[in-house]
Amino acid sequence: MKYYYLLSSFPRDVFGEPPPLSSDSLREQCEGALTTEDFRELSLLMAGRSPDGRSEFNRRWADAEIQIGNECARRRAGFWGESGQLDLQEDSGIDLQILETVQEAFEKPTPLERERVLDSLRWGLSSDFSHLDPFGLSSVLACAIHVGISEKWAALNRNAGVGKFNSFVSENLGQRTYLTEFEVYGK
Repeated sequence: MKYYYLLSSFPRDVFGEPPPLSSDSLREQCEGALTTEDFRELSLLMAGRSPDGRSEFNRRWADAEIQIGNECARRRAGFWGESGQLDLQEDSGIDLQILETVQEAFEKPTPLERERVLDSLRWGLSSDFSHLDPFGLSSVLACAIHVGISEKWAALNRNAGVGKFNSFVSENLGQRTYLTEFEVYGK
């Protein structure tokens, strides 16, 4: 089924800019406009359960996420000198674009810059997958991915990140504080 009107009602989204609408708003707009099965596919994708979906987009998206995760695991293992067996998920094969982009990401000096490269890859892949069914479900699902990525970046906050880091480290190593605001800002 084609969703010309629905897709034309979504504001234009651009990687790195604030989200043009929220995930909740996108879901609300889609609820009455999509078929029951297509809305189920959207719900699965938005819940991070694309492997449970039946659409070609969800299958490809799940496989791309697995490939990205596997390649990141390989890079991290190499960095830490882990030569043992990695617990990788099964994927459909090798996508050179994913391999090259993950390599590029791991050449970045900070985790934030790495994540930006990886999310740019995700944005591009979802846009590519939208061409499976122009103006159909694939295009709607790509919009959902874009909104999710935009929301993630809009929610980033340096002080909250430092707090999460300190909480994680103290929960896992049993110590109190590792970074202060002074150290984060380099003053």
